[in-house]
Amino acid sequence: MLKANKHRGQKEQYLADYCALVENGTPQAMLLLAKERDYQPYLLARLILTAILDRWPAAVRQNKDILKEWARSPEQIDLDCELLDPPMSLDLKVLRVDVQLSIEHDDSYGPLVDTMKQNVGLEYVGGGVPDCVRVSFCFGGGWRE
Repeated sequence: MLKANKHRGQKEQYLADYCALVENGTPQAMLLLAKERDYQPYLLARLILTAILDRWPAAVRQNKDILKEWARSPEQIDLDCELLDPPMSLDLKVLRVDVQLSIEHDDSYGPLVDTMKQNVGLEYVGGGVPDCVRVSFCFGGGWRE
């Protein structure tokens, strides 16, 4: 619990560090930052997205489900960086790729792990896992059917 609170309080610093790495052209900047900070990649991605969301106008910030939507499908991340306060330059294509990589490389948290745990639970109960879910995992469809 202490570790999570320590990281949560530094989300603005993580956003600044991430933006600096992206500006320098560092590939897979979010994964590198997660490794440097000894933190789970998916949780770091959520902190960075939360820091970005905190800079949006209040009307947009009130939509709590937007983080879930972005985590389920990072291609939906669509920001108008001019609306952010203070404005910032951020390459959305790189951000989307980094969030997707963070989801894929995290073996403890995230939507992929949640679905895998749910499927293991279904197999344990004896109901089995529908074939469409198994096929989607085999072909990289992740949690989508």
